Amino acid sequence: MKTILEDGRIKLEASDWRYSAAILGLIRYFEAKCNLIDYELQDDYIIYKKEDITKENYVKYILERFKDTDFAYIVLKNKLQKDTYTEEEIKEINKYIKGCPEAIKKLKLEFDGTNQEELLKILDEKKEDLVLEIFKNRKKNGYTKFCNTSCFFKEDSKMCRLTGFYVDPNRKRQLLTWQNNLDTFESEDIQEFDFIPFSFSMDYDSLFINNNFSIQSLIDANSHFNDENSRITLYKYISELADKNIENNIEIIIKESTKNYFETLYIDRFIIDKIKKIKDIEGIKILEKLNIKIRDDFWINMSYILQLIFNRQNLDSVIHIILKNKDFYKKYNYYLKFIIQINMILYEKGNIEMIKQYKSAYACAKSISEKLDENKLNSYRQKLTSAMISNNKTSVYNILIQLSNYSHVNISFIFDILDDFELNKNQIYAFISALTKQKKEVEKND
Repeated sequence: MKTILEDGRIKLEASDWRYSAAILGLIRYFEAKCNLIDYELQDDYIIYKKEDITKENYVKYILERFKDTDFAYIVLKNKLQKDTYTEEEIKEINKYIKGCPEAIKKLKLEFDGTNQEELLKILDEKKEDLVLEIFKNRKKNGYTKFCNTSCFFKEDSKMCRLTGFYVDPNRKRQLLTWQNNLDTFESEDIQEFDFIPFSFSMDYDSLFINNNFSIQSLIDANSHFNDENSRITLYKYISELADKNIENNIEIIIKESTKNYFETLYIDRFIIDKIKKIKDIEGIKILEKLNIKIRDDFWINMSYILQLIFNRQNLDSVIHIILKNKDFYKKYNYYLKFIIQINMILYEKGNIEMIKQYKSAYACAKSISEKLDENKLNSYRQKLTSAMISNNKTSVYNILIQLSNYSHVNISFIFDILDDFELNKNQIYAFISALTKQKKEVEKND
C-alpha cells in the first residue's frame, strides 16, 4: 500500500507481492553505487522522497544492472573504446550497429575506424533516451517482459501497468465498469511498479521470492539469485530452509518470457522436506549437467525437473522419454539413477529403504544382463518400457515372470509390485534402466 506522509515523503508497505517486488526493486535502485539516496527502511515498509525517483537515476541503475549482459548501449560503447581497428573489426562493429535496437538504428551511426570519439559523443548526448527506450522494449528481462510499455515512467494510474493485470479501458469499458462509468472501476497502480523488473532474477524464467515476513527477509531471500539458473538457485535456497521451523508457505512469483502473465507457486513444508531429501542424494549435483533437447522449445534439464517437483508432479514422464528413445538411453542413462531416486522420494520412498530397493533392483538387472545378449536385453527393455508407459500392470507382471524364467534369475521385487504397483513402480524403472551390458557414462552436454 502507498501512502503520502505529512512531510510529503512516500510510505510503501509490502501489502501483496506487487508492492513487495516494488519495494525490493526500489531498494536495489537506492543502494546501487551510482545512487547515493537517503531513505528509511523499517520492518515492513520503506519511506523515501518522490524526487529521488528520476529518469537520470533510473538510467544509471539500468546501466549498473545490465553491465555484464548484452545490453546494446553498453556493448556498443565498449566496442568503441579502442584507438585503432582492423578492417574486420570495423565491419563487425557496423554489422552490430545494424542489428541494434531501433532506438540506436535511428541515429544512423556508421563507423569508419577513426570516428569513435564522434560516435561516443552522440551516444553520451542521447544516453538517457537511448537507455530508457532500449530497456523499455527489451524482451530479455526488460520492462516489456513485466509491464505494459505505454505506462513506462507514467504517474499512478487507474489501470495496473503489470503484464496480465493491465486492460485497455477504452476497449473493455463495458466489461470493467458499471453503467459504462470508469469511476466505478477499481484497480491498483503506482509508478513504483516500474521498479518491479529490478526485483526478479535475470534469466529466461524470472523468479521473485515473496518472503515478506520482513523487508530484510525479502532482501535476503532474493539475494541468492545470481548468474545461476533461477530454479536451481531456488532449490538450493529451499534445501537450506529444511532445518528451520517454517510453518508458512513460501510464495514464488514466476514470469516466463513466453507468457503474458505472472504465475504463483507456493512452497510448503511438504515440498521443503522433499527437497531436503533430494539434495542429500549422493552425487545428485551431476543432474545440473543434464540437458536433453526434445524440441526447440522443450529441454529436459535440472530446471525442468525442479519445475515438476515444485508443482508436486512425479518424474515418470521424464523417465519414459529417456527409456523409450534408444539414443537418449545410450547417452543419458547414467542420469536415470538420480532421476529414479528422486522419483522414489516423490513417491514417499525417500528413506534408507529407498536405496536398498534401488540397489536390489539394479543388481537383479545386472545379474540378468550377464546371462543374455544385448539384443535380447534391448527387446525386454523396450517391452517393459512400453508396458510401463501404457500403465499395463498385467503386461509388466507377465514380462517380468517370462524374463525371470528365461534367465533363471529370481526377480525378488515382483512381490512388492504385486502388493502395490504404484508405490513400487520405481523399482521397475531402476530394473529397466540397468537392463544392459553397456557401462553407464555421463553425457558431457558441452
